[in-house]
Amino acid sequence: MKVRRIHPDDLTEERRKELLALTYEQRIARHQELLQKIYPGKIVQAI
Repeated sequence: MKVRRIHPDDLTEERRKELLALTYEQRIARHQELLQKIYPGKIVQAI
């Protein structure tokens, strides 16, 4: 499955700073939420 990545220039400056300010745990939690949206009903384990 091909994932479309958003080019950094397409992100607003505020959003970029917001994402870079996340802690490691917040990034893992956010990634887990995205995986649940992509694969509903499956148990997906983030790293």
